[in-house]
Amino acid sequence: MHSILVIDDEESSCRLFRAILEKAGYTIYTAANGLEGMKILKEHDPDLVITDIIMPVMEGVETIMKIRKEQPGKKIIAMTGHGRLGQVGLDIADKLGVDMSFSKPFSKEKILQMIEHVLGEK
Repeated sequence: MHSILVIDDEESSCRLFRAILEKAGYTIYTAANGLEGMKILKEHDPDLVITDIIMPVMEGVETIMKIRKEQPGKKIIAMTGHGRLGQVGLDIADKLGVDMSFSKPFSKEKILQMIEHVLGEK
């Protein structure tokens, strides 16, 4: 089964992702910001990265740029829950070549469909 790194500064969001994705059979890693996420990415090389856009320390756009530079083929889904500011971030993420993007909140079905699509599982 595939492994997924979720980068989000909201602990409740990370817990929700973990509950949904582990139940679906994925191995999950979580990080509270892009800097932590980059360390986990190098250590575990997950198949997919799901990153929030608005975070402290290293925000999502910077994280996406760094991943694209270091691992150009890495699958990335960008997300945000911050209204207009977050939408601008998603627009930038799309231009940087993320595989998909979405706004929070999300349903279990929607996130699983997105992941399956990006990973080519269905």
